[in-house]
Amino acid sequence: ISTSGTAIGNAIAISINRLRDASGEHKAIILLSDGDNTAGNLSPNSAADLAKSFGIRIYTIAVGKENSDKVLKEVANTSQGNFYTAVSKTSLHEVFEAIDLLEKTRFAESSIKDVKDYYYIYLNWALVFFISSFLFKNSFLGNALED
Repeated sequence: ISTSGTAIGNAIAISINRLRDASGEHKAIILLSDGDNTAGNLSPNSAADLAKSFGIRIYTIAVGKENSDKVLKEVANTSQGNFYTAVSKTSLHEVFEAIDLLEKTRFAESSIKDVKDYYYIYLNWALVFFISSFLFKNSFLGNALED
């Protein structure tokens, strides 16, 4: 990142790019911020309008500074999401539980297959035979075999 600061609008836009073609009825972004938009070239409100046009709700959670949650409230309202405040680890956990109750999507089960590669064994043996052939060629055994 070339500059320091918080680019809330850009973060929302990147999230929209990743979610816009995703399958599922409900699409949501959870934005955890102190509300200070100090960088970026896209305003949070414009990004929230864009999210609304793609049917993506933004749930904003204000942490850190007090009285800097105006932007986060506007973003949540524009995108038809909700605004929350978290002042402790417990309250943050409660916020995530509340969002979990609002947004549910079932995913098809996917299985993970653990694959073990066996080609290393054959590669190692091939290297041993290859190196051995050079050693034998330049030794007395190589000379004896040629005669």
